[in-house]
Amino acid sequence: MSFLWPTMLLLLATIPLGVLLYRQREGRRRQRMADLGRLRVGSSGTVALGRATVGRRIPAVLMLAGLTALVLALARPQSVVSTPRFEGTVILSFDVSGSMA
Repeated sequence: MSFLWPTMLLLLATIPLGVLLYRQREGRRRQRMADLGRLRVGSSGTVALGRATVGRRIPAVLMLAGLTALVLALARPQSVVSTPRFEGTVILSFDVSGSMA
């Protein structure tokens, strides 16, 4: 298999950058939630935040898979497929005699 535009595969290098940005954003979100929890509970204790559920990350994983497929499609993969060649003769005839009127 080959690619018509292999330079488009360089865009695959930007996908880990997106993952890093997502993780940074999630870290900031968790910090804000922890700060908000401390304000509600008071200074005596802090709210223990649980792990992020799998359900929360499903959209991000699907987006990552979709972007990867999109970048691969933009590179236009090509493959040579050999198919058997069948030859035949087609005859098209019209009967315009008086009996067929």
